[in-house]
Amino acid sequence: MQCWHITMTSTTRLPLFADEAARREAVRHLVRVVGGRLVLFSFADEHGHLVVVIEEDELGQIKTTIVRSMGPLVASPIAPLHVRPVEHRGHLTRLVGYFLGQTTHHELPEHPARWSGSCFPDLVGARCIDGPPLRIRELLPQLRPASILAQVGLPADMAAGASDRALRVAGASRIVCAASAATAARPDLSGRSDPVCAARRAAVALADQVGIARSETSWALDLTPGAVRRIAARPVDERALRAARIQIAIEDFCAQSRIVPPAGTR
Repeated sequence: MQCWHITMTSTTRLPLFADEAARREAVRHLVRVVGGRLVLFSFADEHGHLVVVIEEDELGQIKTTIVRSMGPLVASPIAPLHVRPVEHRGHLTRLVGYFLGQTTHHELPEHPARWSGSCFPDLVGARCIDGPPLRIRELLPQLRPASILAQVGLPADMAAGASDRALRVAGASRIVCAASAATAARPDLSGRSDPVCAARRAAVALADQVGIARSETSWALDLTPGAVRRIAARPVDERALRAARIQIAIEDFCAQSRIVPPAGTR
C-alpha cells in the first residue's frame, strides 16, 4: 500500500462549496465514499487536499470516484486532480501540519481548530461522522490528540471537553450549534437527515445533563416542548455528546485567548 496526496481545485478558482452546509455535506460524503482508504483531508477555499492509502493501480478508480461523487456537491467544476506520492513517514508527518494549517496558510477568517473543512475535529474527537476512522492513526501511531491540538495552538486539556458549568454558561443556543458541528449536520438543523437528528438528540441530552430548562432548549431548537420530550426519550450517541463538549471548549478557548495559530501551521 502507498499513500498519495491528491489535490482538488475548482476550474473557476471560486470556492468549491457555496456555504457551510455544503462544506459539511461534502465532508460527510468524502468520508462515506473514500471510506477506509482516507488518511487526511482539508478543504480550504477553492481547493482541497486529501491523502489516501491505496495500491498504485487503484489510483485511476479512486480519482474517478472522487470527481463523480463530489461533482454534484461543489459550486464550481472540479479541475483534473493532481496526484503525488507521499514519499515516507516524515513526509506524511509534515502533511499533517500542512493540512491542519490550511486556513492560516490561505488567510481564511476561521481559526484552524474551528474550520469544518479540516479533518482536525475528527482527529481530536470533536466530530463524529458515520464511517471508518481516518487511517492516520494506523500509519502514524505516535500521533496523539495532544500533539494535534498543539499544532494549532491549543492545550492538551481541550480533549477533555467543556465542563458542565461551561455548558450552563454557554446556554442552549450554543449547545445546539456545537451539536450540529459535532455531527457535521446542517447548521440550521433543518430536515430529518441522520446527522440532524443525531445533533438534536445530543443537544437535548447535553442541556438536560447540565440542568438547562427544557423551555430554553425548545426555543434554541425551534421545536415544540412535545417534540423536545420525544427527542429526549431516544437513545443518544455518547460520541456526539463528547464531540459537542470539545467543540464548546475549543470555541471558549479561542474566544478568551484570541490566539494566533503557531508559525509552524503556516
